[in-house]
Amino acid sequence: MAKVSFLKLDLLREIGSIGAGRAATALSELISTRVSITVPDIRLFPFQKVMEMLPNDEYYLLDAALTGDLSGAEYLLLNKNEAKLMGSMLLGINPADVDVNDAMLQSSLCEVANILLSSYMNSLSDLTGFTVIVGVPNFTANIPKIEVEKHLTKHMDTMSEVIYVKSHLTIKDQSFEAPIFFAPAEKALQSLFTKLGLPD
Repeated sequence: MAKVSFLKLDLLREIGSIGAGRAATALSELISTRVSITVPDIRLFPFQKVMEMLPNDEYYLLDAALTGDLSGAEYLLLNKNEAKLMGSMLLGINPADVDVNDAMLQSSLCEVANILLSSYMNSLSDLTGFTVIVGVPNFTANIPKIEVEKHLTKHMDTMSEVIYVKSHLTIKDQSFEAPIFFAPAEKALQSLFTKLGLPD
């Protein structure tokens, strides 16, 4: 069992590394500046431990539904400072002037989320042959941790595991943690690992 678990994480890290590289390239083209993303720290967590991974009380949540051979949802979380700083870079304004209720800002952050979330799922598709369609991201501002948990339960089996992706995103010498969660629908992870010869 330990060997199987190690192989699962090794596979997820490979997917994450490829996805991070693609995301950095796409974001660089979007904002016309150098972007770097560290090799992700990827872990599998029981659903009940997800909240322990979130140090802040409130988040800006960007979520997208997943359909196709793997279903569920992906989530990108930004804290308030990260949302304002990234918004200022995207819109070319001072962070203090960023209005998180501005439709243009929300659209810009959704585009960043689309790049990040799609990059990881496209890497997974290339490696497995699965078709995974990433929906248009939704934006929710100032959402407390308990609401993040409720969002996850809409799309996943709470008895399953959550894939947690943590890497440092650097833009113009500014670092963002921006954790990503993949909350799989029932048996989605099992289907993924079985496809790759890694049964439970």
